[in-house]
Amino acid sequence: MKNVMFYYNGIQAEEELHDDEVVEKLAEGQVMERAGEYWTILEIHPVLVAGDAERIDVVKVFLTRSR
Repeated sequence: MKNVMFYYNGIQAEEELHDDEVVEKLAEGQVMERAGEYWTILEIHPVLVAGDAERIDVVKVFLTRSR
């Protein structure tokens, strides 16, 4: 499982937990539906956060509204 942080037109939403397979299918330029609207993935940035007890995988996904 990976923590995914979506950014909608630069505005950060709440962090979500998704299966690794779902996250691995995300690609820049892909159009996806979220909250009843269509968004294009601009960038995907995997980030490793070292915590006290364990490593946390976070993926930042930057979206822009599709036309």
